[in-house]
Amino acid sequence: MRTKRISTTAARNAIAIASLGAIVTATAAPAAAAPNPAQSPELQALEQRMSELTVTSERFSGSISFGGKLPRKAAALRDLEITVSGEQSLTPPVARVTTTVAGKSSTLMQIGNVLYIREPALARHDGGRPWVKLDESARDKLFGSNPGLGSSTGLGGSSGATAPQSFESDAELLERSADVRALGPSTVEAQAVSGFAGTLDASKAAGGLLPKKLIGELHRKHVKISASFQMFVSATGVPVSTTLTLKLGKLKLTAVDNVVAINFPVSANVPPPPGGETITAAELERLERKARAKHKKK
Repeated sequence: MRTKRISTTAARNAIAIASLGAIVTATAAPAAAAPNPAQSPELQALEQRMSELTVTSERFSGSISFGGKLPRKAAALRDLEITVSGEQSLTPPVARVTTTVAGKSSTLMQIGNVLYIREPALARHDGGRPWVKLDESARDKLFGSNPGLGSSTGLGGSSGATAPQSFESDAELLERSADVRALGPSTVEAQAVSGFAGTLDASKAAGGLLPKKLIGELHRKHVKISASFQMFVSATGVPVSTTLTLKLGKLKLTAVDNVVAINFPVSANVPPPPGGETITAAELERLERKARAKHKKK
């Protein structure tokens, strides 16, 4: 069913991108404990710069992969890697994000309040049109009112951000880790950075990446959950690369979020996909109804 195919693709993008974008936000939620009082003045100053840095456009990449000792039924996850890359701008409100799962890629594109999904397999069934155009009502039905298409800044959510963003959530991750430690200077994405590592509240980390029902089941089965992170930050306060490692018993999930560039100029005249390559959500539904009716007659 092609509607289901598109819905699956959209969900796949949403899960991958939301997971990457929620890594910092979910794990950095304020905990009951007070911030680590042993932080150096240098780290505190860096956290402040991260919180105050204004972000109006961002180019990013990331991945989610599995490792460790997997159960036989989940062995296929070892070779499954989700990668995401793209860029977004607040002014003008545009975004283009490509997600690849098991070697198959699809693209989400946002221009103002309109969202486009490119699914190459669709073109074989609707006259060579790989793009689906979603207006606000169709988009909200599929993604919810504010899916957020970006990485840690959350720029370009479909409901539209109305103010410049910052890396405050990333700063809180460092602030709330009880055992954050310095890794020293290095270079990431051709940028000079300072590295930090620490552990996280495992439940909050899992909550950013896994369904609540699954987390509850893991707890009931007494599966040990732990979480740790590494973050490499530029002198200006950009979290250039963040890696979250979540261990569920012998299974390991690794999520990487890279901020390649920020505050670069974006053209206000980003063209939408060609009309001859685009189908609306309503047209897609009509095609699907015909396909179902044809299938019933067989």
